Amino acid sequence: MNPPFRLHRRSAEGKRKEALGRQCALIAASCETGMGKTLRQFNRSLRKANSDGVIAATERIRTLYTLSREVNSLVSSYLLESSLSGKAEEPRPLPTQHTADIPIYCISSMVLHECHRYLMQKKPGMNEEPEWMLAVTGLHIRPFLTLEHWLEFKLSLQSPARAAADMTEFTKLMLKLDEFGQALHAIFHSHRFNGPPSPSGTDLNLQETLEQASYPAIQAVFSQDGYVRFFACDRPFEVLIYGREVQRHERFLYRLNQIGEISHS
Repeated sequence: MNPPFRLHRRSAEGKRKEALGRQCALIAASCETGMGKTLRQFNRSLRKANSDGVIAATERIRTLYTLSREVNSLVSSYLLESSLSGKAEEPRPLPTQHTADIPIYCISSMVLHECHRYLMQKKPGMNEEPEWMLAVTGLHIRPFLTLEHWLEFKLSLQSPARAAADMTEFTKLMLKLDEFGQALHAIFHSHRFNGPPSPSGTDLNLQETLEQASYPAIQAVFSQDGYVRFFACDRPFEVLIYGREVQRHERFLYRLNQIGEISHS
């Protein structure tokens, strides 16, 4: 009688997982719809200099994001526990508020496409297409940091395999940002090949330098065929992309649906 009992148990467990998956999908869709609506409210309030509206929208975004994180955490815990057999059930930890302290980098799909076009441009006089870099800044309304304003800066080295910043010009740019009360939020750069990119040792060394200097910055590397990977060293972070034409492949890895080139000016 044992085998039929076990089969019946697995079947019931499968149905519970399916039901849980449907509920999770409904919650995720509701959060996504609410997030899009709230981001539009946030942008309208920002344009009208409506501080009360900005604060209210920010609190709602934080609530929706925290809800989504907690639901995913609880679902993951349930699936893990249900897959273990022969072990006593341990008490499930309650959701905490530490997620509110993790910086969330927000960027629109349109800005991602614009940055990709810039980073994949050609440079006159070079037989091969070189790598490019951009500095990115934006608003900081804790825990959200926007990636909305990208800035060019002079490069001391530029080849198909590497790009390096001119540190004198880069320092001037950082001082200019500080003069306006802003900070570096990200460095974007290109890898001139197809497929999901990964940070090189040079990229990780740069990120370690940024974190040691206490810049609230992450990095993103773009491939020719539209993949974008965000990364950091020891800095915990999350990414929130608003808009269409971007597909999420895995955590911190995305792909742009529309890609093209712009000429060097």
